[in-house]
Amino acid sequence: MRCFDLITEEGTLNNATFPAAVSRGPIGPAWLTGSLVAECLSQMLDRSLELGKNVQATCCGTWDTAIIAGLDERATRTVPQHHHGADGRRVRRPPVRRRHRHRRAVLHPDGPHPRRRDQQRARRRERSRILRDTGGKADLTSARRLDDNLAETVARGRAGTVVACRHCAEILGGTAVDAELALAIHEGPSTGAGPQIIANPADYVDAPVVFRRYCCPSCWTALYSAVVPADHVDTMTTLGRLGATTGG
Repeated sequence: MRCFDLITEEGTLNNATFPAAVSRGPIGPAWLTGSLVAECLSQMLDRSLELGKNVQATCCGTWDTAIIAGLDERATRTVPQHHHGADGRRVRRPPVRRRHRHRRAVLHPDGPHPRRRDQQRARRRERSRILRDTGGKADLTSARRLDDNLAETVARGRAGTVVACRHCAEILGGTAVDAELALAIHEGPSTGAGPQIIANPADYVDAPVVFRRYCCPSCWTALYSAVVPADHVDTMTTLGRLGATTGG
């Protein structure tokens, strides 16, 4: 892919005008803009089995920093760590010799252990509500891949096309850009996203924040998960995010 320019309007955080006191604020918005463009291009590339190999995973739009510290050589004082998220500067300290315990993990060749996988799917079924009825099973023989979980295939009676789950062939809806998909949705506290969520959103924003997950209501494969404001409108419920090449 050749280089291209991102053009933003004047007066925004990306292209501030005097006397806007944004200081180093443009760093964050510029990063978010680049991530948004990369996500858009990646979804376009992901439509092709060949070009899908070039898909770029985008970050969550912030700094994700792991800081490992311990005791100094005297084993009495902690080692300070300094990290600047904007440019990656850091102060290195002498390594600390510590005893380590090694844990041995056994991975199942086909992914998560079948029992664990069944437990996860049963829990998703109990906590979720189904938005609308599905359309039965589809024939995926000549299906066209939409992403890792969804496919576009010929409808029954060959009357148009439908969107189906690639894992269980359940028909989830039509292929029109504004057609709503028959998905299962779960909403709960933001901590439901995993142990990495340790902050309380209420300490930073007034709007309620939830963990939202969409699943196939047939095989209960997770299709999309995010921590979002409660009133956030998701593109997962329609094919709007794939509208550049789907439908019409």
